[in-house]
Amino acid sequence: MSPNATRVPASNQDPAPPRARYDAIAKIIAEVAQAAGLTVPMITGDRRSRPIVLARHLAYWRAARETGASLTAIGRAFGDRDHTTIMHGIRMHEERLYEERIRAPKSLYAPMRPLIPVKR
Repeated sequence: MSPNATRVPASNQDPAPPRARYDAIAKIIAEVAQAAGLTVPMITGDRRSRPIVLARHLAYWRAARETGASLTAIGRAFGDRDHTTIMHGIRMHEERLYEERIRAPKSLYAPMRPLIPVKR
């Protein structure tokens, strides 16, 4: 490739500049905070109460899926957290999603009354 040639990004690379990804992550954090009835500083802070942690994990998961940002970049947006913390939160959220899918059919399709009438 000549030094004057323009590089074309590979198809698997995200062409969005880092600032745009950071803004997208900040928007996701704000959306999750509002939906959960929390504030952005609560989600990006260090408190570990269950509602905050669940919302934080959801935001990690959404940021990873929707922005294509690296785990390190996501960690920086969440108050300089380590990438392994982000990995753990994403795994925990995915496990909860899996558990909900397993339980959902039983509760959603449970019959409201017996299929065979019971004589009393």
